[in-house]
Amino acid sequence: GLIKTENHHYLLTDLGERYIEMRPDKRNELLAKQMLQVPIMNEVFHELVDKYMKGLGHKDSSINRKEISSIIEKNSELSGSTPKRRASTVISWFQWISKSVGIVTVKNGEIRLRLKEN
Repeated sequence: GLIKTENHHYLLTDLGERYIEMRPDKRNELLAKQMLQVPIMNEVFHELVDKYMKGLGHKDSSINRKEISSIIEKNSELSGSTPKRRASTVISWFQWISKSVGIVTVKNGEIRLRLKEN
């Protein structure tokens, strides 16, 4: 959503124009929001939130590589080793989100919501 193509040229969208004017921390927030709109990232994040809610806030609610791979298989025509490789990519993007905006944590291939302690 930050760039578009016109006549074989890349141009910034209105959102892209706003992005380049933002402070770095705000840029990271915007990129994280954009990433979480990507269907597979959105599905994984919602699955994580659902697990947390069903566990009544249990701190150990997480989603792992195998579960992400299953979500990818369920929502695409990918099979074989491809969903597992894509799951690694999804985990890497969530690691970036973890470091950049801190709404999740990623450890040993498991993603958890990062919650404030009371």
